[in-house]
Amino acid sequence: LVKMSLELSQDSANIEQILQTSITNSMANAIDAAGLVGVTTDVAAAPGGVFDLSGRNTVTSIGAPTSWDFLVDGMYELMADNVPQASIGAMVAHPALWKKMRKLKTGITNDNTPLTMPAEVAALPKLWTTAAPLASGTTAKAVVANWADLLFGVRKGIQVKVLSERFLGDTLSIAVLAYARVDFGAVRHQSFCTMEGITV
Repeated sequence: LVKMSLELSQDSANIEQILQTSITNSMANAIDAAGLVGVTTDVAAAPGGVFDLSGRNTVTSIGAPTSWDFLVDGMYELMADNVPQASIGAMVAHPALWKKMRKLKTGITNDNTPLTMPAEVAALPKLWTTAAPLASGTTAKAVVANWADLLFGVRKGIQVKVLSERFLGDTLSIAVLAYARVDFGAVRHQSFCTMEGITV
């Protein structure tokens, strides 16, 4: 829900572009969050997220990483459940993990060379989104998966409605409401591996 003054809606030359950008970004983040961590508000039949799939693989209590071993372990858990290495898709995590991993060095005394990833880890796409879990700003979770086993359903796409009367009488404001009916379903829970307790 985006509220604005009647004056702004009538006088701004680019309000439509601003609204479109704001709504698109907010909806994309909300849909990402629904698919990753689920919807926690009291909504009937709300989607659950891949981080809470029962029967998923896990690598836990990782702590502060000094290498990409946690991702190697996650990929191994999938391969041990017969997910072909070629089918393992992107790792998804909060940008705070990117920052942590990007600063890792070789560990050799007085050597500031960035840590080199194993070839299989380097080849794996890494997608960063603030919709991924980050507890207290210090503890991240990541997920790697065969993403072909996650179904994404959309009913009628994103709907946008102008609520011109709802706030007009009280504050001379109008509102734009955007909503979507979406759901996620995993066809094979073992195709997902969450890596948890990563100190960033």
